[in-house]
Amino acid sequence: MKRKLLFVASIMGLMLVSCNLFTNANEKLILIGAFTQPCTDGMMETECLQIKWTKDQTEWQNFYGEIEGFAFEKGNEYQLIVKEEEVKNAPADASSLRYKLVKEVSKIKVELPNLIYSDNSKNALDWQGTYEGILPCADCEGIKTTLKLATDDTFTRTVEYLGKKGTPFSDSGKIEWNKEGSAITLNNNNTNQQYQVGENQLFHLDQSGNQIKGALAENYILRKVDHE
Repeated sequence: MKRKLLFVASIMGLMLVSCNLFTNANEKLILIGAFTQPCTDGMMETECLQIKWTKDQTEWQNFYGEIEGFAFEKGNEYQLIVKEEEVKNAPADASSLRYKLVKEVSKIKVELPNLIYSDNSKNALDWQGTYEGILPCADCEGIKTTLKLATDDTFTRTVEYLGKKGTPFSDSGKIEWNKEGSAITLNNNNTNQQYQVGENQLFHLDQSGNQIKGALAENYILRKVDHE
């Protein structure tokens, strides 16, 4: 009789815990990894959260999209309760599901000083070569840019301001990769411009190192013109 009562009490306890965690049938517990990985979302190179949909899942996978109300801080692993909602009339190239943060169950700091990133742009792509494009310009027709990246981590660049008098400007220097191996900074006395490195293309980043989005995003891309 005692065993039967103990079993019933255990079941009721589990039910109470479930009720405390989940208030909606569309809610689920997910795990967020401590770092992001370079990924391609449509035509755009970006950084994806690493996610596990269950605690039993052994490998992290890319999460394409955002979790509304969740502010990710690199170096922390999270357990979240999120609400999954269906997006009506979603575009063909967009997810038919969206996620909203219900509760942050846990946030654990993870030490990452010696973390080795695999399959990143630096070690997985043939990034060396020449890239060209016309970047937007506030007071000219466009900035025609030719940028050559070499395997010894150096660059040479030629810039021409279209529609303005003057000869093209050339410079050179070293490139510096970020810790994740996904983006480079052009370092010399004239510039510290940053680019995210994608498959045969470079995405010009803003001064904060963020990818430029919106209607003009396609205009901030340099495309590879050779395959050395």
